Amino acid sequence: MAEVRSKTGAATASDFSGSTGTPIVVDQTTGDIAVLKTGDTVFIVGSDKALLAGSASQTFSVAAATAAAHAVRLDQLSVDLTTLPIYSQGSFTATLVGCTTSPTQTWKWVKVGSMVTITPPNTVISGTSNSTGKSFTGLPASLYPATSIATFCQASDNGGAYTVGLFTISAAGVIAVYKDANGSNWTASGTSSIVGNIFSYCL
Repeated sequence: MAEVRSKTGAATASDFSGSTGTPIVVDQTTGDIAVLKTGDTVFIVGSDKALLAGSASQTFSVAAATAAAHAVRLDQLSVDLTTLPIYSQGSFTATLVGCTTSPTQTWKWVKVGSMVTITPPNTVISGTSNSTGKSFTGLPASLYPATSIATFCQASDNGGAYTVGLFTISAAGVIAVYKDANGSNWTASGTSSIVGNIFSYCL
C-alpha cells in the first residue's frame, strides 16, 4: 500500500490509494465490512456475514466506503482503548479506618470489560492505631467483586518493620487490611503503616 491510515468518516478516496494489498474497512455503526478489490470497486459483506443484496458482489465507490460512519481500517489499525465502550477509568478516595484519625489516599482504577485493576499510590499511609481491625472504604460500587478476593500489601504494625500484609476485598466493597499474610489483627496502639500494591480481579 502506498498509503494506509486509520480513518473515521472522512470521504477521502486517497485513504484507499495504493497499488498492492487489500484494505479492509469496518463500519462500526452497521457492522458492514468493505474489502477493496480493484480501483474504486469494493465488495461489501454485511454484519450477518452475507453479501449485501444477495448478489455475488455489490460495489460502491471508495469515497462512499470511506464516508461510512465510524469506518475503521483494519490494516495498520491503531485503537485508543479509552474510546471503547468496554473501557472506563477513574479514581476514588480510599479512607483508612481503625486509626484515631482517618487518613486518605487517592487510588486509581481501570476497568476493561469485567477486569478491574486498582492502583494505590506507592506511598505510605499511616495513622495512630485505636483498633485491632483496619480497612479501607471508598471503593465505587461498580467495582465491587462478585466474591471476596485477596491480595498482598506491605504493612508495619506498632512502628515495627514492614512485612507482607494482606488485603481482602469483600463483595460489599470493604478492603480489609491485615498486618501479615496470615491475616493477623493489628495492635490497637502505636503507628500502623501500609503501602498498597497494584492488584487486579474480575467482577
